[in-house]
Amino acid sequence: MSNFREDLVTRTQGRFAHWQARESSGIRLDLQKNRLTFAERFEKFKRNGFIAATTLDAVQSPSTTKDREEWWNREFVAGEYGKSGKGYPQMPDDFTPAKSLGQAMSGNRRTHRMNYKNGDIDLRMPSATAIKRFSGENGNPTFDVPVSVSVKGGAPKQGWVRVTKTGPQTWSTSALGDIEDQNSEMLGEAVAAVLEARRPTMALHAAGDLLERRRARQAAEGQEMSGIKSTFIDEIGYDEGSSTMATQIGDKIYGHTVPKSFFDSVASSERPGTLFNKLIKQNVQTEINRCQQCGRFSAASIQHTCPQSHKPVSGIGEDHLERARLRALSVASSRSGGVTPAAAANVMPAAPAVATAPAPGAPPVPAKKTGLPAPRRDKAVTWSGLGAPANAQKPMPLPEARQHMDKLRDLKPGATVLVDGKEMQVQPYTPEAFGDRDNKSVLKVGYGIGRYNQEVSVARLAAGYVDIQIPQAAPVQPQPAPTAAPVRPTAAHLANPIMSQQAYFDEIQPLKESARSRGYDLIANGVSRECEASTSTDTYLAHVSVDHEGLMKRFVNNQPVEAFEDRYRKAQQLEEWTAGNVFAMARITDAEKRRRPAAVPAT
Repeated sequence: MSNFREDLVTRTQGRFAHWQARESSGIRLDLQKNRLTFAERFEKFKRNGFIAATTLDAVQSPSTTKDREEWWNREFVAGEYGKSGKGYPQMPDDFTPAKSLGQAMSGNRRTHRMNYKNGDIDLRMPSATAIKRFSGENGNPTFDVPVSVSVKGGAPKQGWVRVTKTGPQTWSTSALGDIEDQNSEMLGEAVAAVLEARRPTMALHAAGDLLERRRARQAAEGQEMSGIKSTFIDEIGYDEGSSTMATQIGDKIYGHTVPKSFFDSVASSERPGTLFNKLIKQNVQTEINRCQQCGRFSAASIQHTCPQSHKPVSGIGEDHLERARLRALSVASSRSGGVTPAAAANVMPAAPAVATAPAPGAPPVPAKKTGLPAPRRDKAVTWSGLGAPANAQKPMPLPEARQHMDKLRDLKPGATVLVDGKEMQVQPYTPEAFGDRDNKSVLKVGYGIGRYNQEVSVARLAAGYVDIQIPQAAPVQPQPAPTAAPVRPTAAHLANPIMSQQAYFDEIQPLKESARSRGYDLIANGVSRECEASTSTDTYLAHVSVDHEGLMKRFVNNQPVEAFEDRYRKAQQLEEWTAGNVFAMARITDAEKRRRPAAVPAT
C-alpha cells in the first residue's frame, strides 16, 4: 500500500502547487527521518536473525481511527522478531469472533481498536475485550500488543507493549522500544490500568496519576535483598522510593530511613558491620516485612504482592508472526524510498514544503497531472508473468503502465489478482463512467460491492502506488451448482455477494423448493442471521445452520451437538443434503449478516 495519503495533506492554490501536511492532522511528515528509520529497520531485518522492538512516528493521533492500514503497517515494522521465526507472539491483526471479510493480512476483518485517554495520555490499542479473549484462549501467555500513544500532548508514537496476565484481575506490562523512561512507565501502567479495570473505557479517568500508580505497584512488589561479605550482616537492600535500608541479621530484619549514600557505603565497605553501627544504627527505624516466598522486603503498612514477571516464549502464533515479519520487510523496503542507512547519514533533511503558489509569470514547476507526488525511478522495473511488475510499489514507465492496465481490463469480473500481495477480485465496472484511462480510475479490485474495494488507474501504476499482479495459475473453474458434491467454500465465494431483494429471492426460493422435496424446512433465521435447514420426527427436532464461510453447526432439540448419532438417521440425511448445498446457504447467510432487505416470503 502507498504511504502517500491525500487525506493527510492539503493542496494549495495552483495546478503546480506543493503538497503540505494538514495542520489539523497533528502529524509532522518528516519524510527524510522516516525513510531513514525504515531503511535501517529493513537492513536489520535482512542482516540479523533477531531484531528488537522500536518506536516509530505515528501515522495519526491516537484519538482518530483514520489510516488503519498504515497504522498496522508501522506496527509490524516496529515489532520484535526472533531468530528462525520464533519470538513472543503478537496480538493478531484479525482477531475477531466472526472472522468476516476485511483488510487484515489474512483477508479477515481487522482487530477492533479502542481509544483510551485521560488528561496525561492518549492511547489507542486493540480493545481490552479482544486482548483478554486472546490471552484466555491461548492459556494466558506473554504476548505483545500494538499501541499508539501521545503523552501530555507530545508527538504521537507507535510501538508495542508486552503483557502477561498474572492473576484474576492483575496484569504485568512493560513498554518496548526506545521510549523515554517516564513515558515508558506511564504507557505500561496505562495499558495495565485498562486491562485490570471493570470498565475499560473509564479506566484512565479513574486511574489518577499513572506514575504514582506505577510507584505504588512497585512498592507493593517490594525490593530485592542481596548478600554481603560480613560475619555480622547476612543481607541488605534499599528502597529508593521511601529511602529505606533493610538489613537482615540472623532471623531478624531491620529497617532504617537513611540516604542512598549511606547504603552504598555499607555495601562497598570491607567492614560493613562496623560501618552499619556507625552510619545506620542510630537513624530512625522503619517497620518492614520480608516475604518468605519471593524474599523481597516492603513497608509493613503496604499489602505485599509477589512480582510476576513475563513468561518464556510460548511458541503460539508463529504463523501470524511470520506473516507480520514478511509484511514488515515489504513495508520497510517500500517506505525507505531507496535510502540506505550509510548514505542517509550525510544527507541534509529535506526543506519544508512552501505553502505558496508560484509567482506570477514564473515558469511552471514540473508535476504530474494526477496530483500524485513525483514517482521513484531509482531502479529499472522487470516484468514477470502476464506483465505484472516483479517489485512491489516500484514505478514503471507510462507506456508499460497503460499496457498493464489493458491486460487488467481484459479480466472478467470475479477474476483473482494479487494487490500488494493480497488476493482480491476484479469488480464489475462501467468504462463510460470513468473517462480518460490515463488519469481516471478504470478498474476496481476488492471483496465485492459495498465492501473493501480500491480503484486502480494508469496513473497509480505508473507512480508506483499500487502493485497489482495477475497470478500465473490455471483459469478459474466455474463454481459447482448448489446440488454438487459438498465443497467447503472460502471467502472467494463472496466476491459477488447478493445485493438486491430480487437476487435474494431468486437464490433462496430454489433452496426452499429443494428442501421441501426432501421433507425439510429451510429458512433464513432472522435471530441468528444464518441460513438453516430443519427436520422433525415424533421424538426430536434437528436443524443444521450454515455461517457465511460455509461452516455447519448441528442442533438436536435446539441444543448444539458435535455430530448426529446413528439413532438420528433423519438428521444425518438432513446433514448430507445441507453439505451438498452449503455454498448456496453460505451466500444467503452473508446477505443476512450484512442486514440486506428481507426476502420475499415463499408461497
